[in-house]
Amino acid sequence: MATVREAASDRGQAPARGWGVGPYAVVAILMVTSVLSYLDRTLVGLMVDPIRHDLRISDTEVGLLSGFAVALFYALMGLPFGRWADKHNRKWLIVGGSTAWSLATAACALTHTFGGLFGARLLVGVGEATMGPAALSLISNLFPKHRLGVALALFSTGITLGNGVAIAAGGALVQALQATTLALPIVGDVSGWRLVFAVVGLGGLPIAGVIAVLVREPARQTQETAPNLGAVFAQIRDHLPTYGLVMIGYSLMVIMSGAQALWGPAYFHRLHHMPIGQFGPFFGVVMGIGGTAGLLFGGATSDFLTRRGVSVAPARVILASIILQTPLLIAAYLVKDTAAALAFFAAGVVVLTLNGALQTATFQRVTPPRMLGSLWAIYLIFANLIGGGLGPVLIGGISQHLSAGGQRLGDALAVVTLLVLPLAALLVFLALKPLAESERRMALH
Repeated sequence: MATVREAASDRGQAPARGWGVGPYAVVAILMVTSVLSYLDRTLVGLMVDPIRHDLRISDTEVGLLSGFAVALFYALMGLPFGRWADKHNRKWLIVGGSTAWSLATAACALTHTFGGLFGARLLVGVGEATMGPAALSLISNLFPKHRLGVALALFSTGITLGNGVAIAAGGALVQALQATTLALPIVGDVSGWRLVFAVVGLGGLPIAGVIAVLVREPARQTQETAPNLGAVFAQIRDHLPTYGLVMIGYSLMVIMSGAQALWGPAYFHRLHHMPIGQFGPFFGVVMGIGGTAGLLFGGATSDFLTRRGVSVAPARVILASIILQTPLLIAAYLVKDTAAALAFFAAGVVVLTLNGALQTATFQRVTPPRMLGSLWAIYLIFANLIGGGLGPVLIGGISQHLSAGGQRLGDALAVVTLLVLPLAALLVFLALKPLAESERRMALH
């Protein structure tokens, strides 16, 4: 296994001082942290109907809780955290973020109104706001370019594993705890979906200690200084076709990536009458195993194409993923046969996971290292507001419009898929040429 010193040497930078685990061990720890972060953020999708019935809210309000609340916090705090990742210690940013989002998830157990739950979910957004820029910047500082695709894919398996764990293990928790009541001092009785939030939130706190003890902040290139925010926006302006097309195209793609996690369990429960306890293991295997394999295959394919001299390989793999997943997901949401719907859904989910690690790799190839955290944070503002914020609300609103009881959720999912994925594919296709030019210019510096 390569050490921090060896990885640093590959990039011509000073190695980290003192004791610390190797770069792949760092990736593994960050991946586990990402699992917990993603689990915390997707719990609402697992418990859509229990929350909806208990709080007497609509599908539109569920969309606000699951997507917009998290996206709003990121829009407010993502860029400051990205700037911190470019200028200061990234390890302690992740430690603080993981502590904050775990406590915020646990706080969901104390809420009894839509407003209270919305406020708690707002703070869960600290997970995405700190984790993305800091982890990307840190990993990019540990690995040379020709190893970065696989390294980022390994880190991004936290998304697929977290999603699978959230549905499989979380589904088992919901089923086991739905009739359980726990009496806590001061707080009082906690049961059902609230108890699930409490268990998952408090269970995530130890990871902060693991990061604090085992992860060493890697040394940056000594000749570099973190640019000011004006320089970051100048970078975007000078490469506007590149960043503009990619940020909007990828953000539209994220709408459907998030939809399967939030609305997938509810769709199969409502339209195909599958209990969460039955759908959970299926989705856990699809996302945890199939999705992880998809992520690693996408990263390995991108690295293979790069070694063969193919320009902008990450974006090309993402474009193929968007094109292939569109008919699969539409079929999954429209067919009446449950077995066929599950098969199309599984295939669509695996194909869409090909792109997970390659979004970060796209930006890494065209962005100076010391402004990568800020650029990634700006992209995540778009991705969260459009993909994570607008998407769930749009799907929930269309579902509510078509049927007050949410029985046409499949039609709503199919409509949004047909609207956003072809547009995303077009924008990514148009981005290939400016991306190649930006990558060429980056290689000359």
